[in-house]
Amino acid sequence: MTRRIAIDIETSGLNPNTGAEVVMICALELRNDMQSGAAFQKLSKPTYPLTLMAEELTGISNSALEHSLRFADVADDLLTFVGNAELVCLDWKFVSLFLNLALANSGRPPLQSESVLDLWDKVPVEFRGQGSDGVFSYAGVERNPAGPPSGEISRLYQALIEH
Repeated sequence: MTRRIAIDIETSGLNPNTGAEVVMICALELRNDMQSGAAFQKLSKPTYPLTLMAEELTGISNSALEHSLRFADVADDLLTFVGNAELVCLDWKFVSLFLNLALANSGRPPLQSESVLDLWDKVPVEFRGQGSDGVFSYAGVERNPAGPPSGEISRLYQALIEH
């Protein structure tokens, strides 16, 4: 039985070198390419408050993060949930930059890129140039901003493997 994890993150900014951090981690287990129901979703309190722009882009408020744990406090749970499953994500370069830095800062090992299926690679360049909206459009998947980001990645993955 193939086990994959659809994973996505929300961040407090676009560049971890300027202090931006992971503020939400969403992961959804796929068994034989179908959602199993097992999920991991945690908010992570950043060192600095979110800017108004980050709140608007992520839909996550500073007040929602107020009582959240720091990334280091949820890192082991994330690594346990992921295990040795193949990761499915959109834009591994971005996701891994933030997650692996947060894991390193927590004294944990990085997620391995050999076990990642980046959905960017399944989409023609002209659609990638339109950002994630272009990717979803190409796959024929309607976005659901109310759902967990990993659910969107899962639906995108399923559409692209059938494409």
